[in-house]
Amino acid sequence: MQDARFNKDIDKKTGYRTNNILCMPILDNDAEVVGVAQIVNKMSHGGQTAFSAADEEVFLHSSYKIRVVAALKSRVNGV
Repeated sequence: MQDARFNKDIDKKTGYRTNNILCMPILDNDAEVVGVAQIVNKMSHGGQTAFSAADEEVFLHSSYKIRVVAALKSRVNGV
């Protein structure tokens, strides 16, 4: 199933083929979005080529770690 929000133009211009995307916001200490992390095109493990709930959970924890690093960097830089 294709998400209507997906823009095919980049794939057409680059020749890349996006099959699936998993995205999470990167938040600062005030819960403001400061970036987006994304994973593209899950590799097949036993025929599974769609991102699973387990993939989302791992990615969620990874994006939390990115948030912590960004917060620490902000404190060091006095931002």
